[in-house]
Amino acid sequence: MKISAKNLLVLASAGSGKTYQLGNRIISSLVRGAPPRSIAALTFTRKAAGEFADSVLTKLARAAADPSAADLLKRDIQNSEADFPELLETTVRGLPEITFGTMDSFFASVVRGFQFELGLTGGPFDLIEGPRARILADDLIASILGSAFGSERGGEFLHAFRRATIGREEQGVLDPLRRSVDTWLELHRSRSESDWGDPPFETREPVVWEEEKHQLGAKARSLIDSIEFTRKGQREAMENAIQSISEHTIGSGSLNSAGSLLDSLLAATAEEGDLVLRFYKEFTVHGPAAEALKKLVHLAAACEAGAALQRTRAIREVVSHYDERKETIHRIAGRLGFDDVKHLMGRWARDEDARLRRESVDFRIDARIDHWLLDEFQDTSRADWTALHPLLDEAITREDATTFIVGDRKQAIYAWRGGDVGLFDEILEGYRGGFEIEPMVESWRSSPEVLEFVNQVCGDEETLPQLFGDATRTWLADWQDHVSASPLRSPAHRGEVRVEIIGDREARWQRLTEILKENHAGTKNLVCGVLLRSNSLVRDVADHLRNEGFDVIEEGARHPAHDNQPGLLIHRLLRWLADPADQEALEFLYMTPALGLGDHEFDIANLWTQWTESISRCGFAATASSFLENLIPRLHRFGVRRFEDLIQQLELLDASGCCSPSEAAEWLEHLEVSQSPGAGAIQVMTVHKSKGLGFDLVVLPELSNDIIPKANQFETATGPGWILQAPPRWARRMFPPLRKAEEDWGRQQRHEAICGLYVALTRAKRGLYLLLDPAPANEKDPDHPSLAHWIRSSTGCSTDNPIYQIGRSGWSSGLDDIEESQDEPPTPDRDVRPRVSMLSYGTRLRPRSRLAVEHGVHIHSLLQSISWIDDPDVPIPQEISTLVSRPELAPVFQRQGREIQLLREQPVLSEDATGHVSGVIDRLHLHQSPERRVPLVEIIDFKTDKVSSTAELVDRHAAQLDRYAAWIAKIHPEAQISRVLVSVPLGELVRL
Repeated sequence: MKISAKNLLVLASAGSGKTYQLGNRIISSLVRGAPPRSIAALTFTRKAAGEFADSVLTKLARAAADPSAADLLKRDIQNSEADFPELLETTVRGLPEITFGTMDSFFASVVRGFQFELGLTGGPFDLIEGPRARILADDLIASILGSAFGSERGGEFLHAFRRATIGREEQGVLDPLRRSVDTWLELHRSRSESDWGDPPFETREPVVWEEEKHQLGAKARSLIDSIEFTRKGQREAMENAIQSISEHTIGSGSLNSAGSLLDSLLAATAEEGDLVLRFYKEFTVHGPAAEALKKLVHLAAACEAGAALQRTRAIREVVSHYDERKETIHRIAGRLGFDDVKHLMGRWARDEDARLRRESVDFRIDARIDHWLLDEFQDTSRADWTALHPLLDEAITREDATTFIVGDRKQAIYAWRGGDVGLFDEILEGYRGGFEIEPMVESWRSSPEVLEFVNQVCGDEETLPQLFGDATRTWLADWQDHVSASPLRSPAHRGEVRVEIIGDREARWQRLTEILKENHAGTKNLVCGVLLRSNSLVRDVADHLRNEGFDVIEEGARHPAHDNQPGLLIHRLLRWLADPADQEALEFLYMTPALGLGDHEFDIANLWTQWTESISRCGFAATASSFLENLIPRLHRFGVRRFEDLIQQLELLDASGCCSPSEAAEWLEHLEVSQSPGAGAIQVMTVHKSKGLGFDLVVLPELSNDIIPKANQFETATGPGWILQAPPRWARRMFPPLRKAEEDWGRQQRHEAICGLYVALTRAKRGLYLLLDPAPANEKDPDHPSLAHWIRSSTGCSTDNPIYQIGRSGWSSGLDDIEESQDEPPTPDRDVRPRVSMLSYGTRLRPRSRLAVEHGVHIHSLLQSISWIDDPDVPIPQEISTLVSRPELAPVFQRQGREIQLLREQPVLSEDATGHVSGVIDRLHLHQSPERRVPLVEIIDFKTDKVSSTAELVDRHAAQLDRYAAWIAKIHPEAQISRVLVSVPLGELVRL
């Protein structure tokens, strides 16, 4: 590979080592003198970004310690003079300056650094993602609905919403609004207003149909006698077809069924000339009868298109209203999601003022970053590319800058979320001759058996065009057979592929269980993946495998509130604390024997007060731990791990700031914790989620006979200068632009399905097992483009020949056994308390390392253990004895005969005009007068920040103590309030 080429496009097949080559490219740039800060490597997942850094450091460390590894790396980077020990030292020092990250995080960092230039107010920037993003989106929709009543603009919104859902009414409002936003917001942002105009074909107002349909239907019926029918029953079928069309209601969707003749009539009407119809036997309708039938059908189709156009314009109004409200509430306040950040970065392409402002941003980024590396380029969306293009264009054309782009058209499975594989061709065309191209087809992941099967199925030049048509033209033109890398050719790395046809789902799932047990899943040291095409089956398959005794992870993530008893209990508890009238939540708690609530009478009001006070005093984590203390000893290993998950996540929630039980319950409802595959666990996930992963054993238990694509999934038709919510399929046939849009969409769907199966097959390292439906009785070549038909055709599997095999069984028997964990169950008596959780005190604190945080927590715990050092027999930890004895600090810890009430780790939970006060006062002295009044309150806060002076400490934390003082003043309005900051590193204090 020409690793040092200025601009290099690498077409990397699955398992071919793209991360390895990305690491080589970065090291090559560093060897040639590139400063670490001048390198940016971007991908789509945090895991992949972490692998970049691991690859670079691992290679350098090995090369620095081992001459043979150094020689190999020198060959890889094509540089014989590299000094790897020195380079390792330079890279480790400069590693924080290299941009390793996702595209989304890179865009967010740019927006955070250039808020004014990109149109924000420049206030605190809060990146919203994950469950919090969904919660805030729902809150925004709810606020729009709440304000829609009683305002003129609100009335317009409701009217637009009614028009957007005409003919598609359903119970509820939130779900249809959410779907509209999810589906149409990006179109609204990326397409100009002119694109929402009239489409290039006839549309009619829906009311015209009601005015004319009966008259047109009567005319068509009057001409039936002129038709020369060729078989008995055709006349009656024609009458039924005309009646079905004449009684159709615009916006109701499909026409009422009137037999196969109606389908034949609709298909023929879309063509020019006479109507050639078939009902058992072919016959022709011509002359006035043909014209009358065509006019009836075309008017119905034009009115359906007109209704779709009305809905489309109304949807745009609804989404526009949402976007405007979001602009006001979220963006101006600096609360943005990743899509919002991307939108800001791409505004330059639609707005001249934004373009000029973006140029000032790009100038500064170009001055820093000279070397760009993009991973998984086939998943890059048009919005991603628009945001990146000015920066990449500069790097591609500058003599002293480089670009390295890695991707694989065969793995383009994210078109549904915007991935645009066509960007490959645009780059090659736009920078003709500017890129060198390198293919990578040698697999370092999969065994020869797996690759033999991949080549046989995915390179099947006969079956693929027959089933999937034009969608395979580019696929087959680019296809190259995969070969196994030499280290995998040894017997120790051989494997097995099996295809089995099994009649029903229950039998397939039972066979899935048998395959996992036959290959020692859960007992041998191997990673297993069960891959599915849809989310709807993931939970069911996971539950089935749990019932069979397997340790299961869903979607490569844990869901602490959904798949285990502790999570369900805490979620119901928070729901009940948020709303004591929630009887379903209360009944769930009451019927859980381990809690003991059903064994005796208890005071509901007292219990509610007890737990809410515990949350305010100790936080959610400590309260949950206490709540579940009777349950933990009864749990199996899986439940114990989920309990630990739950507590860890609640600790993060506590640290994030003041939060009500209602907010906590909603947060927990959407919580998903990422988890990497581990030995012994079965990962059940969609094929899309498996992208980038590798498994020793892969099972595909649900390769169905569903035709690809399903016509009812075509929702949005677009073309140059027009956008339309798709009318019913029978109406789409009448208009060539709509037919072309659907054909293009169908081609893309079939291509993505091919890519999806390729991705699924190439996740397997050694064992690959596919379970298929039998062929349906009506399956025909080439009229049934399904994944199961593809596999059956490529392997020769059938009901009569139900098993196809490559390789040998028993390949997993030689693997090491998993060592049993000896971990003890966690103790539930944890005292987890939120420390200072203010989100902003006027000065942003620089991030602290984990070691610094742990040191700070340790010192705080030692200081909190001290009451009064001048009282007899008070123990003073040796580690801080010198500190608290210093003349400047000792008075803080001395009673000196005074009457003082001492409070340590005092929670602060309050709200004032400036926002929430949330945190913990380290040490609070309430001085008592003889009249039992409080004339003086001392607020003492310990700080372990490494600062050069107490003035720097005051600058950082004075606002925090001021707000604590305001809270104390509400409780003791007559008291003098003293604020003291203690610097542990300096051994000094300052009174504010």
